[in-house]
Amino acid sequence: NRIFEEIRILAEQFGRNMIHFDSDNPLVDNARAIELFQLLRDYNRDRMLTGETPVRFAFPNGTAPWTFRDPKLIPAMLEAGLYHISIAVESASPKTLTTLGKSRKVARLAYEAIRGIRESESRVERLDDEPIVIEIFIMLGVPGETESDLAETVAFCERASRDFDVI
Repeated sequence: NRIFEEIRILAEQFGRNMIHFDSDNPLVDNARAIELFQLLRDYNRDRMLTGETPVRFAFPNGTAPWTFRDPKLIPAMLEAGLYHISIAVESASPKTLTTLGKSRKVARLAYEAIRGIRESESRVERLDDEPIVIEIFIMLGVPGETESDLAETVAFCERASRDFDVI
């Protein structure tokens, strides 16, 4: 896995132990992502056995909610060293999502991903007990968006606010 080898080089040759994946949809291929996370999990376990700092990672770019398809994905991410993830909700209004060319299911899928992360945090073997920082991206002022559309998004944020950390 070329991505894993690049991470290993960053850790071993340059002493880097924090990685940001700055791709808009790094999880599109769930099988490939899970394979990477399994390699990183095993690598981190070996590092910790020798007293080295594990490599932790983040997805700061607004991961698409529909990419969380495989139920093994979230546990694999957490076991491997995820510490921060941004999820692109953008709107909870079906009308606004249609205007943006997005699925009307985005808010529901985002909430399922957020809940999946929170529920898995205590069930999987992680590198530490620090809570995962979950950030959501919201778009306001989309052309044609009404106060009613905005109210749907605000209501979503209020309902989900116990599960995420940053808007």
